[in-house]
Amino acid sequence: DNSIQIRGNNNAERVRIDTGGRILIGTTSNTSNGFGYSWNPKIQFESNSTSDYGRVSLVYNGNDAVGPGIMFAKSRGTSIGSNTVVSNGDQIGGLYFQAADGSDKNCRAATIVCYSDGNSGGDDTPGKLQFSTTADGATNTTIRMTIDATGNSHFGTGSLNSSNTVSIVPADGLINFGMDG
Repeated sequence: DNSIQIRGNNNAERVRIDTGGRILIGTTSNTSNGFGYSWNPKIQFESNSTSDYGRVSLVYNGNDAVGPGIMFAKSRGTSIGSNTVVSNGDQIGGLYFQAADGSDKNCRAATIVCYSDGNSGGDDTPGKLQFSTTADGATNTTIRMTIDATGNSHFGTGSLNSSNTVSIVPADGLINFGMDG
């Protein structure tokens, strides 16, 4: 085993850096295969303890107005440190909520995803957020709410003015209720 291990009391393993460069906490091997995707996360944390419930915290103590954060960044470049502009529709980052179904964790219950929503360049990066959930009996998420780059909010499964959708358009002071036909 060519991994690097950090051990604590009673020689218990606390952290491992495996041969693939992944940081593993609470596990001694890559556990991402249970998601059913080709994902290979660089940091994997796993727990079966009710003392931490597998939770992660970020805490900042400072006498100012700034709080902790998580940053997602995307470039179209193919080398480390590149800053190649993103394209309209590119996924910038997301939060994915996966649940075990008895055989794997390839069951997505909900997502919050950010996409590029227009042409980016010169410190101008329009974006939109999409909130999705999976209905009972379904195998994929459905977009339930979108906040686009112009500030419009769409609730439901359609686009602006389509059936099954309520849209709020602040610039026009409108609330559109999608109607069939």
